[in-house]
Amino acid sequence: MPPINRSLDQLIDLIDKKQRDTIKQILVDNQELFRVAHGSSHNHQNWPGGYLDHVTECMNLAADFYMLLNSKRKLDFTLSEALVVLFLHDIEKPWRYRLNEESGQLETIPEMLDKPARAQNRNQTIASYGLVLNTRQLNAMKYVEGELDDYTPSRRMMWPLAAFCHLCDVWSARGWPNFPATYNDPWLGAKRITDIQPSKRICQDCGSYMDRRFKDQDSDNPAGYWLCQNNDCNKYTEEPTS
Repeated sequence: MPPINRSLDQLIDLIDKKQRDTIKQILVDNQELFRVAHGSSHNHQNWPGGYLDHVTECMNLAADFYMLLNSKRKLDFTLSEALVVLFLHDIEKPWRYRLNEESGQLETIPEMLDKPARAQNRNQTIASYGLVLNTRQLNAMKYVEGELDDYTPSRRMMWPLAAFCHLCDVWSARGWPNFPATYNDPWLGAKRITDIQPSKRICQDCGSYMDRRFKDQDSDNPAGYWLCQNNDCNKYTEEPTS
């Protein structure tokens, strides 16, 4: 039987206690924001709640990849270390985007347009909770998205933990960008955080959930419309006007 997809709470429980309690506190303090934040502005898990869906997917991949790779050759880091990095790797995203009222699209706020600014926000959030990361985790936080401009042919900048977390992040964001599925996900137990919310409309074109949104929200009678959560579909349906 294939491994069952674990909930975020179950994954956090796999973290060593020294860091687990702080991770739980971060989640508790920000759960309302985290539950509606998008995973990205367009490329992956771009729906309300997609942020937590992406984090949970990355951590589930880590749990399964770790078991497989460690059975082949002993890894020099623990699963707990990886789970902490993956929980934190996009911690700035819930504060990074705002809705452009004209286009209806998410956009990055000016204060977080470049990577150093986003990294600084991440580091400030982690520091504000007094969470201490070890040297391997700090390297992984820096290079979870790849070596990028730090690449050099004379030295490996990413350590094994960073490479492992990069693997999990890339597969969720590029391998499975529209997962978890809105219903009947092939990975047993996988579901979106929004699945527990009622009154969902199903897209007739692809079977994904649709989000209800509004134009002219400041008016007394804003016009409503429905937008498919599936990035490859994006079916748009106007609500009939009375």
